[in-house]
Amino acid sequence: MNTKDIIKQYYTEHPKILGSLIFLMFANVALTIGFPILLRYSVDSFSAITTNQDAQSLTVAIVLLCSLGVDFILMILTAIFKQKQITLIGSNLTSTLRGNAYNSIVRAEIKDLNDIDSNDNIKAICEDAKIIGNDYHANYTISMIDKLILSLTMLITIFIFSPISGLITLVTIPIFYFIYNLIIKHLAINNQNKKESTLQHQVYLKRDIENIKSVKIKNSGDRAIDTYKKISADVAKKDIKADFTKNNFILIPVMFAGIIMIAAIAISIWLSNAWPTNPIEYGELGAVIISGAVFYFYYTNAIITFVERVSVKNSVAHIDSILDLRNESRSETIASLEEIHTLKFNNVSYFYDKNYELGIDGINFELKNGESLGILGYQKSGKTTIADLLIKIIKPKSGNILINNCDINKVSTKYLRGIVTYIPKYACLLDSTIEDNIIYPEIMDEYRYNDALNKCQLKELLMSLPNRDHELIRNIDLSKEEQTKIALASAIYKDSPIMVLDEATISLSEEKEKEILKEFYKLKNKIVIVINNHFSALENCDKIMIINKGKIVEYGDKDALVSNKRSVYSKMIKSDQKQAI
Repeated sequence: MNTKDIIKQYYTEHPKILGSLIFLMFANVALTIGFPILLRYSVDSFSAITTNQDAQSLTVAIVLLCSLGVDFILMILTAIFKQKQITLIGSNLTSTLRGNAYNSIVRAEIKDLNDIDSNDNIKAICEDAKIIGNDYHANYTISMIDKLILSLTMLITIFIFSPISGLITLVTIPIFYFIYNLIIKHLAINNQNKKESTLQHQVYLKRDIENIKSVKIKNSGDRAIDTYKKISADVAKKDIKADFTKNNFILIPVMFAGIIMIAAIAISIWLSNAWPTNPIEYGELGAVIISGAVFYFYYTNAIITFVERVSVKNSVAHIDSILDLRNESRSETIASLEEIHTLKFNNVSYFYDKNYELGIDGINFELKNGESLGILGYQKSGKTTIADLLIKIIKPKSGNILINNCDINKVSTKYLRGIVTYIPKYACLLDSTIEDNIIYPEIMDEYRYNDALNKCQLKELLMSLPNRDHELIRNIDLSKEEQTKIALASAIYKDSPIMVLDEATISLSEEKEKEILKEFYKLKNKIVIVINNHFSALENCDKIMIINKGKIVEYGDKDALVSNKRSVYSKMIKSDQKQAI
């Protein structure tokens, strides 16, 4: 789906908004034309009172004058509501484009996202979507059509009243344009709320896009997408208010035109009573003055809109390039699996941009339900790459990863990230309460919840907070250790059949790390993978794998490796013990 398709879909799904806009546009045109016509007949009716001096003429004059007042009020109201609808359409289109672009980024493959500058993605969502929705589609295209229709109908009205006045109106357009520009330049428009909302929007997007991996693993990005919808809606409301306020500064010239209208009414009525010999001319004069003022205003606005039009071509191309990003969930045929029995890496290789040192080459291992694997190695040896492959952040260049002998590339990404809990080195918490961070995306279960709090030693922290576990994360100055404990509690509460801790306990003291990891090793019917270079963190693992430069140096049963004095793992433990002494 591209930008044009999204715009078409919006109008298809919201026919009432488009229908109400069309109705308001035609109603406003009819009322605007009706005003000078009613003025003319009002002046004529008051002239008739002077001539005939009967009650019937007075009644007609009063009715026409009241109709004139009602017409003026309705004309202003329809203009306001019409502008509100135009602003609403522009803001909704912007919000829809932003939502689709954000969704495309969250669902895209990491490899494709790495080829795009994150600032370009932020610009596309914040600026390009607004250029297409608000600036071009609403404030240029729709407004331009509206203003041209109004100015054309008023010019025709003037020519009907007086062809000479019509010609004079056309000739004096530059003078009115000059005066109007002077007024507009001196209007101070306060967009502070809009600037603040835009800044908050950019900060949120920057955080999410730069931490896209963490966003993806939180229920496959669903929470981030839901949160962004709320943020986008809030930004849209502030944009609507700011744009509506800005656009309604046109009411200052409109009120100026209204003063001219009232003056024209008063002068026309006075003249018709002072010199009743030819009152029709004064009625026409008032109608022409009003029609001219309205024509000048809308025609000048149309010209300014045309002059200040924005180029939308680059913005559309930019948004389309994001919408075209390949979805990481394509070609998935298996929605779910039975109870998890085995996890197997079968000769798996992955390389980053042909840089063999940063990838993995020919990784083989197999774990059964109830077994745990400890992985250790030097920095950038390929440890995190193994974790990323397991949760489908990236996909193997060769070989395959099997769960219950089923290739995970065929398994639903959302489902896979539900059965595999991944805790990274540095926890990325939700902008919500501590409780929500622990239980999401599950529902509350008091027993499981308290069990997770106890196993991750969080009770003391909660007791120190005024709102306990209902305290918002943003209101607490959490240490790295406390953030880690919350993330680990979330993993225990989620109770997934496969757990991957990628140096997740690095911010804990050795003693606390050992105590909390011990709780993970106790979990039944789980496959647990612990990536950690602390030997104390791996002492309860069933198997050990040592990797270096993407290749397996050693792999096997932990107890067998420890007892084998020639094994690399045994030598590493002894070396570590000597350094400790």
